[in-house]
Formats: sequence, structure tokens, C-alpha cells
Amino acid sequence: MEPACIAENFDVFDFELTDAELTVIDGLKTGERGGPGPADITLAAWSRPTPED
Repeated sequence: MEPACIAENFDVFDFELTDAELTVIDGLKTGERGGPGPADITLAAWSRPTPED
């Protein structure tokens, strides 16, 4: 990887969030899962056929 690409990758923190933006992000915390719990994700429940099947 070229040094310029590496430097560009490290420069991801060159922004600031406003108080209004942080408030919106904090509002996303509902305390509830948005999907199934990890124990509910099984091959039997979620498997899908592949093109090779």
C-alpha cells in the first residue's frame, strides 16, 4: 500500500459532530434489539439455498 493511501486512511477523524447530530444519534438508543437475538440465528431458521444447491 502506498504511503499516501495509508495517510488518507488515518485521516478519518477530521470531522466534528454538532450537538444536534449527537442528540439524533443518542435518540437511536431504544434499549431494544432491532433483530433476532444471537441464540435465534441458526442454520435451521436462517439458511438459504445457494446457487450450487
